Amino acid sequence: MVYAGPNGQSVPAQVKDTGGQTFRVEFCPRVAGEHRILVAGVVRGAEDGPTAAPVPGSPFSCKVYDVKAIKVREVGRGMVNRPVTFVVETSQAGPGNLEVTVNGGRVATSAQARGPHTYAISFTPREASPHAVQLRFNGEDVPGSPFTCEVMEAARVVWCGGSPLEKVPVGRVASFFVEAPGEGVPMVRVMGPSRRPLHANTLESDHSVEVRVDGDHIEGSPFLVKVYDSSKVKVTDINSGVVGKPVFFNINASQAGAGNLEIIVSVGGRNVPNYVQSEGNAKFRVNFKPQEVAVHNLSVRFNGEPVP
Repeated sequence: MVYAGPNGQSVPAQVKDTGGQTFRVEFCPRVAGEHRILVAGVVRGAEDGPTAAPVPGSPFSCKVYDVKAIKVREVGRGMVNRPVTFVVETSQAGPGNLEVTVNGGRVATSAQARGPHTYAISFTPREASPHAVQLRFNGEDVPGSPFTCEVMEAARVVWCGGSPLEKVPVGRVASFFVEAPGEGVPMVRVMGPSRRPLHANTLESDHSVEVRVDGDHIEGSPFLVKVYDSSKVKVTDINSGVVGKPVFFNINASQAGAGNLEIIVSVGGRNVPNYVQSEGNAKFRVNFKPQEVAVHNLSVRFNGEPVP
């Protein structure tokens, strides 16, 4: 009887006669991999004397594995709703099946091959709590399993006033808070349309606010913020009018940035219908038809702020 290891080397074995033409064979493999077992019986009665002949089915195959050879790269910390990925290497462990479960199978996992015998295991936690990652190889626990992945709430932006900064007036402080649980350090950059770093008092319509923690964008980043300057809205050509005839005036908001115009014409506390015609490039011509002889008030607001 001959035992051959994965590299063809001989493997010592002990053969014990248990009686009744039955034998017990024991061997202790030293390396993981497929071993070949060659079994031969003695054939008597041949002219040249007894000879050895392989028994039916020989050589037999024995697959040897070593669960201690499984290498698990660090299962780091995680954040809610963000994939957690770690790498498992089985190249020295021999043939077998790798099983990975998180929280007893309640959290879905996926595996992606990164090379021969190397796998990237991923899962996405949905709650902030320690997650138990169990690894088994051929039904045996990998040393150190279950591993613990500490999961924290994801970093987030808290807007002052509760609403996102959609529009910000030039020259005023725009504030928000970054909640970054754990040891993550937030980094904030405000970029203009040309992708140049800007300050909040720079009038370029669209600002991009990038918030990163440990190099990764937080959810929603980059945030789009529109900057405006209501003092740049110009109301011109306001003239006296005649009852029953349209009175016209012009509004130029082309230099004011992004925003909404609110135009109210009133007399004696009552609103007078007005009509706005766009002339392109944030320029407008407004008219109303007075019905009484009195001073009419014109109120023009830009993003809720009265224009000069």
